[in-house]
Amino acid sequence: VLLELGTRLRHAGQSLEAEQLHESARVLFAQEHLTIGAETVERFELESLLTEMDQFRLGPAIGRLRQRLAEPFLSLRNELRARGMLAQALAMNGEYADAVAVRSANLPLHERSDDLARVLPGTLCCLALDSARAGDVVGFELHAERLLASCASHDDVQLHYDCYAVLRALSVLGRGAEALAWVEGRARLFGVAAPALLERLAHRQLALDSYPQVSIGRAFARVLRKLGHHERVLEVAARTQVTASGETDLVAWVAQLTQLEAALSWRALGRDFDGPLADARVALGRLHPAAAAHHARLLDCSIDALEAEIDRVYY
Repeated sequence: VLLELGTRLRHAGQSLEAEQLHESARVLFAQEHLTIGAETVERFELESLLTEMDQFRLGPAIGRLRQRLAEPFLSLRNELRARGMLAQALAMNGEYADAVAVRSANLPLHERSDDLARVLPGTLCCLALDSARAGDVVGFELHAERLLASCASHDDVQLHYDCYAVLRALSVLGRGAEALAWVEGRARLFGVAAPALLERLAHRQLALDSYPQVSIGRAFARVLRKLGHHERVLEVAARTQVTASGETDLVAWVAQLTQLEAALSWRALGRDFDGPLADARVALGRLHPAAAAHHARLLDCSIDALEAEIDRVYY
């Protein structure tokens, strides 16, 4: 129960509370009188590492994951997950080409069973985004085209991740006009029309109050701002409202990144941006101190350096 509750809290962005519960679970796992399945222990090991990653202790997590991947796994699904976790930790650390190389090794694993084939989109959307962040246009197009070719069959949660990854990748590659035309239904991308959720985003009907919707909104705000649609950026920022639900809240922290985008748009419009910028920076430091410490320059860099610092955030 502690393991499952901690996992759900982590998914909700409450990473400190998740870590506390998983530490309590670790104490129970060490009690000799308990009989616990080995696969459960293996799964808990990975969940524990994920809570470390959400507290941005990336160096130790990367080291432990590399060590763990040198050993056999009881579950092929857990091996695939561990490789994906290592790739995520590397990408969170800005090592995008290494992240792509590690996650690419998951592609053959997806062919080993129907169950693993069903989660292939999760690998493809990360490969598409990290390829773009590594400057690999060919890699992005290869993975994004494959991802979108099957997106009609994806569940709603995966579809949200697909849209976020593709929008952000296009923005990174300077293809914002292409992204906007796709979102607004004026063009297809790799022959595929935009999912209905992006139509709702364009028409201000998509709620931006949870993850990954807040990340979709932030990716869209970046596209709009780079294209000079600053009033629309302010509208997206005004709709991005997440109430912190724990001592730390990574989702609410990510939502504040859209407020940083808004500050850049306020400046572009010739209006006062100091107040909105200061408010967002105070909120970033309060909502998730570990994330704020890892991305410390978000809190003190000049307004001219802010865009590059925002792009370094993984989420």
